[in-house]
Amino acid sequence: MRMLWLCLAMLCLVAACSKKSDQSADEAKTSPVIELANKAAAADSGSVLSPLLEAKGFSIVWIRRAPAQISGRRASTAVYRSADGARGGVLYMQRAKDEEGVTWHWYFADAAPDSVQVLEINGDGLWDARVFMSGGTQRDFIQGETFTFLTDRQARIAMNGAASAGDSWKAFDGDTATAWQTPTSGAFIEIPLPMGAGSGELSVRVASGSRASNLEIFAGDKMVQEVPLQGSNDFQRIPLDPELQQAPLIRLVVEGPAKTVAISELEIR
Repeated sequence: MRMLWLCLAMLCLVAACSKKSDQSADEAKTSPVIELANKAAAADSGSVLSPLLEAKGFSIVWIRRAPAQISGRRASTAVYRSADGARGGVLYMQRAKDEEGVTWHWYFADAAPDSVQVLEINGDGLWDARVFMSGGTQRDFIQGETFTFLTDRQARIAMNGAASAGDSWKAFDGDTATAWQTPTSGAFIEIPLPMGAGSGELSVRVASGSRASNLEIFAGDKMVQEVPLQGSNDFQRIPLDPELQQAPLIRLVVEGPAKTVAISELEIR
């Protein structure tokens, strides 16, 4: 009888521990702390971004708190889509005090994202991004290969537009020591503007040693503006033509007398 009571007591203890473990798992799924953080991220980012996106026919469908790459920042990710669900984008933001900075922005003209996960994919100690698309597909982006979170920006342009060749993302990484370098023949880079052109000022910085001398700016297939590039490494600020400011995407054609051209930074505000 004594052994029977001992066995019953042990079974009750195991059951209690199991129940506690199950409760902890359930609580983790609906943690009030995580829920509050996500709501705060939505309030911070949504209040700034929603009006810009809605004016262009997009709406935010998903916002979550995310790990920050830069210390002392609060980071969040947001997903937006067009009304027909055919297009959309992903934003990664790092907030310092009251300033909302869009660190990186992917735009997809051929698909609509559902959500994004910031995680380490290749074990190099930097956060990468995995975008889950409607329809069940996913796209992985490796930091240091196609983008960076180690930048402090406030521009809202998309940074994954097409380019003639080379690491075009280095023109948007906030680091003047790196550059997008490409053969001069047919050199171009596209900048999607799903949130508009802001104040409509294009900033260009030619890389050291580059002999890029001229910039043609297109809206679609139409050249709207041509600007000679100054022969220095200072930022050249170019007010965009109103037609370009209304375009969903602009195309920059870079010309020069050498075999290659290099642009260290591009920005539109």
